[in-house]
Amino acid sequence: MLEGLEISEITLQELIRHTVSLRFDSEYFKKEYLAIDKLLSNNKRDRLASITTKIDVGFVGSMTAYYRETGVTLIQTKNIGSFFIDDSDTIKITDSFHKQLRKSQIHKGDILIARSGSFGKAAIYLNDEIINSSDIIIIKADEELINPFYLTAFLNSKCGINQMIRFASGGLQGHVNLTIIEELIVP
Repeated sequence: MLEGLEISEITLQELIRHTVSLRFDSEYFKKEYLAIDKLLSNNKRDRLASITTKIDVGFVGSMTAYYRETGVTLIQTKNIGSFFIDDSDTIKITDSFHKQLRKSQIHKGDILIARSGSFGKAAIYLNDEIINSSDIIIIKADEELINPFYLTAFLNSKCGINQMIRFASGGLQGHVNLTIIEELIVP
């Protein structure tokens, strides 16, 4: 009679521990997510915010007035792949607008995560040129605490991706906010 149904049982204490997301729906407590919680709790672990020096989001809003044929490269959600950036189809913005968007600037070694749409992929920026971003989460690993290549690999792993999917909001067009990203558990 209950065939095909998934049931998870958690304690009130476990429920309270997960209040960062303010989610109490059944989707949030799927067995696969609880299994990842258990796996991560069996290892030394840190919150992402405690092993990074920056977690911020690139410019959010319309930039079309600043698009140009030449200028500073702008990375968008569509350019973020697993591990690497696809720069075959990028947009350029004016140098003056780029200079205004200091918190959106991407530097060598920054880890990038698409904030909405096809999130769940993390790429590391390997070029020396400083570029800019639109609606992308920018993370700088504290290299005294964690290797940025290890962190990128973890974020692209089943444990990293499922944490992002689990904490996402917004239904079909998922959206990850900075508060949630800061709380990701990294072994």
